[in-house]
Amino acid sequence: MTVVNEWGKLRKVVLGNIEPTDFIHGVQFSDPTFITQFTQVCRTTLDDLERTRKFLELGGVEVVQPQASLPPSKDMCLPPINPRDNILQYKDHTLIAHPTIVHHRPASELIAETITNTKKKIFENKATYVANWDTWQPLDEDGPLYETANVLRMGLDILITGDHERFGNALGYIEFSKWVEEVEPKATIFEVKGTTGHLDGNLFIVKPGLVLVYDDTIELPGDMAKWDKIIVDKNLKPRTQVLKGLEHMEKTKYNPVFTKLWFEWLNSNINETAFSLNALNLGNDIVAFPCYNKDIFDKLEKGYKIECINLDLKAIEYWDQGLHCITSELDREGELEHII
Repeated sequence: MTVVNEWGKLRKVVLGNIEPTDFIHGVQFSDPTFITQFTQVCRTTLDDLERTRKFLELGGVEVVQPQASLPPSKDMCLPPINPRDNILQYKDHTLIAHPTIVHHRPASELIAETITNTKKKIFENKATYVANWDTWQPLDEDGPLYETANVLRMGLDILITGDHERFGNALGYIEFSKWVEEVEPKATIFEVKGTTGHLDGNLFIVKPGLVLVYDDTIELPGDMAKWDKIIVDKNLKPRTQVLKGLEHMEKTKYNPVFTKLWFEWLNSNINETAFSLNALNLGNDIVAFPCYNKDIFDKLEKGYKIECINLDLKAIEYWDQGLHCITSELDREGELEHII
């Protein structure tokens, strides 16, 4: 198994998972209205994952998923839905990084169990953060901190987020850089200035020469600055559509008000209002998106001969995830070369 870029033909992938019944019981809330609404969100999430799995398998992609059941917890746990945050395959090596949020550790451990590669390194994020989404208060500032969704691969060129403070720190970047050098001494790491948080939440590489971005002020490194850019309106993001000015609740997944808003949105005409660039490249100029936008699809299909597929995913962004987030490639075709 080997991965060196974000656009080669996809052959094997880890896909997130959820077991609605176990997870609902594990959250341990008593409000019956909340439980009814939260149950639909969880079951719709499972439908999203099942639709994604069937689509990938029909396309000849091997799909592996973590065990879905988690032990009961009163904390803000997360189901094992986001392998992108925890797994990075580069060449034939696998980096496993536990999440920065301490309550997400049980899920990440289930995701890590899907990796049987003997050339794997466990990146212990010793500095972890409590689930205080407003302050991101560190429990331990002395250890390395870095999540793998901070990274995009382009052959011998590695892109990383310009913001190490939210899902990583300086020491974590140093440890990550050492790992890249061990795997491929000729690789070069480029910081994408103007990006914050996970890199795949800022841009999507369609193919060399073409990128989707939320913000035109993002400074793409080197020759990437000359690439064609399609600007996506960040106000189209599903979470923005749901919250409508209530951004202070963005991360409060189990807040009854937030869950009610999402429940109502699930039962509305979603496809006409939302779009996310957090997509998955299948290779051969085929890209799967979690939702549909006529303008973006027309630009890609008519202007660049990209086949765009709408998977019509409805609930994954409740968990602050996109199609790219709920997957992590283990095997892709591709050449190890400099792109920048």
